[in-house]
Amino acid sequence: MNEKKKVSLPNQSKKRLFAALMQLMSEKEYHTITISELSDKAQVDRRTFYRHFKSKEEVLDLIIVEAFQKHVANLRKLPQRENYDVCKAYFELLSHYVNFLLLLEKHNLLSIVQRRVAEYLPLLDQMFSEKPDCDHCSEHRRWQLTYKAGGVWGVTEKWIQDGAKESPEEMAHLLSAINYPIDD
Repeated sequence: MNEKKKVSLPNQSKKRLFAALMQLMSEKEYHTITISELSDKAQVDRRTFYRHFKSKEEVLDLIIVEAFQKHVANLRKLPQRENYDVCKAYFELLSHYVNFLLLLEKHNLLSIVQRRVAEYLPLLDQMFSEKPDCDHCSEHRRWQLTYKAGGVWGVTEKWIQDGAKESPEEMAHLLSAINYPIDD
């Protein structure tokens, strides 16, 4: 019993810090929020904050990483990985985190998500493509992936900025209709 409490206490502190940061971000500018204020709001000691995080951005990153891990797991469960199904899964994930994303957009912090997207691209690419025939092909694939990701991120950012009104099905339909010259 005590073992379970030891395991869950750090997670509880992290969740409280995240919830407190979201509440503070809904009330004031992100850059004005101090670690002391955040810790007080979460009812944890400053030392507890620094035991888990180095910065406020790391608190945000906690949820972003969780979201991408869920996304990868969901993609692995798809019976078929057609473009429509992958796009729909992506926007279903975004819809689940829409309030968080809207808050990040309000504070001009979507770049944090964009950086994480770039980190997950190689993993996602491995899930959907065959091994390249040569090193030269691998380099081309890297640039093609970056090109495609830029377009998907642009659409994602526009969707968030417009209030995330379209459903995952509508967004999947829109995105899957785009013909990227990637697999030629």
